[in-house]
Amino acid sequence: MQTGKTHTLIELIFQLLSRAASPYTTLPPRILVTTPSNLALDGLLLRLHALSLLPPYSSLLPRNSILRLGHPTRVHRDLVRETLDWKAANGDEGELLKDVGKELEGHLGDLGKKRGEKGSVKARDRGKRWEEVRGLRKESVMPHLSVLKLMRPKVSPARRQSRDTCRQLRSRMSCR
Repeated sequence: MQTGKTHTLIELIFQLLSRAASPYTTLPPRILVTTPSNLALDGLLLRLHALSLLPPYSSLLPRNSILRLGHPTRVHRDLVRETLDWKAANGDEGELLKDVGKELEGHLGDLGKKRGEKGSVKARDRGKRWEEVRGLRKESVMPHLSVLKLMRPKVSPARRQSRDTCRQLRSRMSCR
């Protein structure tokens, strides 16, 4: 027996997407969907994706507007292209990430060689090389962070205050 939870959520998402944008922004609304399991989220996203190909919905949910967070091995095979990892590796920054990865491998390979071994890094250059490795690691994380920063919701001071108050109340009640 089906209860219609997924159908209701999909309708709610499309209703929210059809609303006019706020007068303060021209950006379309961003909706965060969380579920207790990967299977439930994948089922919802597969239906959203299928509907987004049909004319009335295609304008509300344009192509590549779904971002699925989660480890690619735990994502349905039809949604792998919607994951953050896939978009970061194959999007505009994908080539940059591959170049940075190759450079990192080269530096780490050289740093891993023993003294006297061909291609090993001299003691006076090791510090500089490790600085380069740290910089490259930061650079390789930046595309992921820029995507996540775009997704991070703004929390108003009033909401933050109410959240802190709830935490304090919960901690007091659990102590008794």
